[in-house]
Amino acid sequence: MAYVISELMSEKQQLIQILKEQTYKHDRIFNATNDGMIFINMDEEVVLFNRSAAKMVGCSQKDAIGRHIREVIPNTKLPDILRSREPEFNQKQFLNQQIQIVTTRLPIIDDAGRMLGALSIFKDITDAVELAEEVTNLKEVRTMLEAIIQSSDEAISVVDEQGKRDLNQPGIHENDWINR
Repeated sequence: MAYVISELMSEKQQLIQILKEQTYKHDRIFNATNDGMIFINMDEEVVLFNRSAAKMVGCSQKDAIGRHIREVIPNTKLPDILRSREPEFNQKQFLNQQIQIVTTRLPIIDDAGRMLGALSIFKDITDAVELAEEVTNLKEVRTMLEAIIQSSDEAISVVDEQGKRDLNQPGIHENDWINR
């Protein structure tokens, strides 16, 4: 009898060790990504909240876990997924009215068809959007410059930082310019 108990205790310790290792690996993977990840349960409580989410939302993991999702992110649509059971892909949203994200929201359903919760995976696109706006503005400026150059009777040329001509008035060629 003592041998059986000893074997069961040993097996229990092995299973606990395996569980600890798997939990550690999952935690490392979950926190290694640059994408924010939040999982809520059926009570709309935050169960998982990775480091990237904490950084973007401005709330520590410790403070977010266990709280109602709307206390952490007031404008979240994650609870809607619990009701609809339908995923939403690549949806734009603002966090704290400053950070623009694109988010995918997924229902998490077990093999028996029971809803376990909802997962949000999101990426900060604020810098990308600002860069796209700058590129658009630069293209608009270039278009205006081209229109000014083409409509002018004066000899106009625009050069880059190395002195290479970037824009010329139509009909004016390299040989028409006097290099100094």
